Order: sequence, then structure tokens, then C-alpha cells
Amino acid sequence: AVIEDKDGNIFIAGSAVAKIFKFSPDYKFLYSFGGKGLGPGEFEGGPSSLTYHGNKLLAPCWRTTSTNVYDTDGKFINKIPPGVHAGFSGQLTFNDEMFMNTEFRKADDTEVILTASIALLDSNFANVSKVIFSKDTRTSMRIFRVSDMYVRYAAGKDILYVGDISEDSYKIFGYDKSYNKVMEIRKKYRSEVEQDSTAVVYMFNTDNLGGSFYRKYKTPAKNRTLHYKSINHMFVDANDRLWVVSPTKNKKEQEGLFVDIFEKGIYLNTIHIPFYKDKDFSFVYSSMFLRNGKLFYVDADNQCIKVYRYEETK
Repeated sequence: AVIEDKDGNIFIAGSAVAKIFKFSPDYKFLYSFGGKGLGPGEFEGGPSSLTYHGNKLLAPCWRTTSTNVYDTDGKFINKIPPGVHAGFSGQLTFNDEMFMNTEFRKADDTEVILTASIALLDSNFANVSKVIFSKDTRTSMRIFRVSDMYVRYAAGKDILYVGDISEDSYKIFGYDKSYNKVMEIRKKYRSEVEQDSTAVVYMFNTDNLGGSFYRKYKTPAKNRTLHYKSINHMFVDANDRLWVVSPTKNKKEQEGLFVDIFEKGIYLNTIHIPFYKDKDFSFVYSSMFLRNGKLFYVDADNQCIKVYRYEETK
């Protein structure tokens, strides 16, 4: 994840190394904080996302689902307890309030139900005060296709966008500042398929946190066709336009990523991000982030982050 504070400083979450890196507005590295461990401000796993709210940084841990809160100097403030389980879509600010993608799992003897919600947190970020959107997904043979599991959302100036998926199209619901649903976007997309040994799914495993999912390639459902589904990620740009990243490949034989652009719920165009490599695609983590008119791209091949500015052509 990549975010900016009010002074233009840039913060990057490194999930694998369990650290948050701070850069100056002119992209010079300043320092890092966090780290792997069990101490104050450390992560048992690593930060799955990063949010800036009220001069604070919120970083949920993918391993424990608790959230570390820091000031912008990297000083640890407190931890949001794992009683509010953070999903991979993390937190964001809308209407000067803090929202979180929450996730709860209920297992019986045969299957697991995962409830993913978009919830408004109280002022201490410790409890859910209102649920805006919620969906249940049930496993098949205790297996989830990872694209089915997550709810994606994005905040515009006046609209909170929440995405849902189906077999061949996505739906995006728009909520106003009173949290009433005032908009619905629907768009079909191409679905790539995975089959047999190429099918990457997640299987539920009971542990001391009540259960978690681990990556599994060979499964009892190996003969089932598994679809890539939308939505991968959503962003709102500096012009208050919604960017929707959907399947791995919208067109065959062409490298890169295709993004649908909407303005006030109206489809404008689908644009091609040519530098994006198909192998960078993940339904859990994004390699691309829009922040204040800049596009940040995590270039894994060259082990760097590239920053682009985008312009409209008339």
C-alpha cells in the first residue's frame, strides 16, 4: 500500500518485511518503522494495507487482523484489538469518519462461511458503530476461490463506492454521506479461467485465531473450472473519477492492465496501463495505487516503485 499525508510525505507498507517506509515529498528515503515481532508497534505478520486519517497511520496485520496505529513520525500510539477483524481491503476515510473492511469466519464440520463487511468504526477505532454493506461467501469442499472472498471499496468526495462480484459482471454500489444507497453500477467483464493444477485457491485451516486460509494448488475440486472474478481493486483519482481494476486480461495477446473509468456512476472509458505485467496481478495485493494525481507502481522485476503522472487527452 502507498499513501501520502497532508505534508506530501509518502508512506509505503512492506508486507513481507513487516515495515512501513517513509519518504519525503521529493521521494527521498527517510526511515522505516514497525518490524516483525510481538512488541509495541511490531507485526506478527506484516501490514496488509495502510490508511492515513486524522494525522494518524493505521496498518492492519494480515496475520492477527489487529491494527497498529502510529503518528506520522512513526511513533506507535495503540493497537486496535483483533475483536474487530480487519480484512485485506483495510481502512479508509470517508465523510471525516473511519471505515474498515471487517471479516468474520464461522466454521462447522463441513464448510466455512466468511462474512465480509464495510463498517463504520467509532472514534476510538475499537468497535463497529454501523455496517454499511455485508456479504456471506460459503466454501465448497472447504475451499474459497480468493477472488470471491474480498469486498473492495473506495471513497470519493461525496460517494462511498462498494464493489461486489458475480460470475460475469461486477456491481458497484454508491452511498451518500448519510450512508443511503444512491447509485448502482453494473458492467460485464471477461473472465479468465484456471483449471486443474493451475487453480490457485485458499483452503480453511483451524488455528488459534479461530481459523485461517492457506494457499493450495492441488485440491479436491481440481476438476472444477475456477473463474477469475472482479473486482481486483478500486481507486478514486484526483478528478473524483472511479477507477475499477477487474480481470487479469481484458484482451488476449496484450500485456498490461485494463482499467474501467467512471464519473458520477457513468462509464467513460477503459484505459490500458501498458507497463503493468500480468504476473504482478493479485486479488489480494495491488501493485498499483492512485494518490493525489500520481500513480505509484511497484515494479517487482527492478525492485523499485515508479511514480507516474497521468493526463487527459482531448
